[in-house]
Formats: sequence, C-alpha cells, structure tokens
Amino acid sequence: MKGSEQMNNNIPNVIGTLIQERAESHGDRVFLFFEDQKITWRQIDSTSNQFASGLRDLGIQKGDKVVLMMQNHPDFLYSWFGINKLGAVEVPVNVAFKGDNLWKAFHRLSYGKCLTMESQTNE
Repeated sequence: MKGSEQMNNNIPNVIGTLIQERAESHGDRVFLFFEDQKITWRQIDSTSNQFASGLRDLGIQKGDKVVLMMQNHPDFLYSWFGINKLGAVEVPVNVAFKGDNLWKAFHRLSYGKCLTMESQTNE
C-alpha cells in the first residue's frame, strides 16, 4: 500500500507518507523501543501495511471509523498507522472506560468496527 494514497475529502495521507518515506530512508534505524524490543522504521511500515491489508480484507474501507481500544503497546501503533494508511479514521477510546461510561462512548460513536487487544496483565 502506498503512503501517498488519498484519504476522504482528498486530504493527503500525511502519516502514511511519512512512515513510508522514513522506512525508505532510515529503514534499519530504531523507531521505537518497547520493553526488550527494538522496532525499526521498516518494521513499523511493513507491519502497518499488513494490518491495513487485513482490515481491507475484513471489509473496512476509506472513510470507515474504527474504534481502537488498546493498551500502550506497539500493536496500537501498527493498528493506528494501518487504519490511517487505509484511509479509514481511527477513533481511540480509553481502555479504562467501563460500564456506563463505555456504553455512552460507543453509543455516541455508533461505529460498527472496534479493535481491542487482550490485557497484558494477569488482572
């Protein structure tokens, strides 16, 4: 997927373009340190492209709103960048929301797509 693809309203996909350009010019440089992992620009670009392709296979299209309800983790970035590269709109929702607050957030958003991840703790 090319980072230069256009989002809705013909707004350039600036984030997708930036990630792709940095992967081309600084591919092996570290983009992110997370716990014992070193994630390079090339890895973030490649993984977010794979994520965008997977979303497309699930029927998500440009302009669709996708709720992200995830902990601080590299998967959040892969998801966020992949959604952006696809031209969909990422809508982060606080993972601390529970009960009535969570219901209100989703009721107001009224989106059909939501991405979550399993807790990384033993709670």
